[in-house]
Amino acid sequence: MFEVSESFDVGITTGFSNAFLKSEFKDFADPAQFIPIAAAARFKASENFSVGADLGYALGINDGNDGGFYYRPIVGYDVSEKAQLTLSYSGVSIKDADFTFSTINLGVLFSL
Repeated sequence: MFEVSESFDVGITTGFSNAFLKSEFKDFADPAQFIPIAAAARFKASENFSVGADLGYALGINDGNDGGFYYRPIVGYDVSEKAQLTLSYSGVSIKDADFTFSTINLGVLFSL
């Protein structure tokens, strides 16, 4: 992340997502695998609390998965100078399959 102002950061994000699907979605792909590539923004709402979002495209990397629009709203709470608890929802809107692949995520971020 790059600091734009004292309370606003921007950057890029990527990762890997692998999920096993419920039986009614197995025609889409099983498992569903994505590599999101997105712009990220974070706003420090208070000393310990931040909100933000990632927006971009998730590449589908398994057979039958073309990927789709990726979005991830996120909230974070600083538990120390070097650690943050995060809660987020991530979604990949799959246009050709007419549904959204989504997850709810709880995590810990560490600063190096």
